[in-house]
Amino acid sequence: MPIEVEVLQNGTGLLLICRGKITGKEKIQIMERLLASPESVSRLRYIVIDQADAHLDLSPQDLRILAGQARCLAKIAPAAVVAAIIAPREVDYGMARMWQVFVEETGWETMVFRSIDEADSTLREKVGAWAGVNSQRTQGPIRRKA
Repeated sequence: MPIEVEVLQNGTGLLLICRGKITGKEKIQIMERLLASPESVSRLRYIVIDQADAHLDLSPQDLRILAGQARCLAKIAPAAVVAAIIAPREVDYGMARMWQVFVEETGWETMVFRSIDEADSTLREKVGAWAGVNSQRTQGPIRRKA
């Protein structure tokens, strides 16, 4: 599957890893699966969408649908979710910034990064603070095992 979903830190984090060509329909289907299982997002504190190895094929309408799904997700997830998108390519970065505007009313703290290192460093500070993680001694919240 071009989009893998990993549950992190006992359900407090979600990592969506996008690889290859990703269509709007595929991203919308992943969000539909998350919305269909509210128990899977009831402890959610952060979402990371790693698009570093993906080529997105999204329309502005797809972005609006995804933003609507994020607003629905925000109604069942706890407040103060941190959402980070890793988008190194110019067009994907721009689309991610558009999505940010569409989801402002969720109350989420949304960020767009060009690299996983940049995202990991920021999330380590943001997520580590409430998770009791010592940011100086541990890997960040989105580091996968080697």
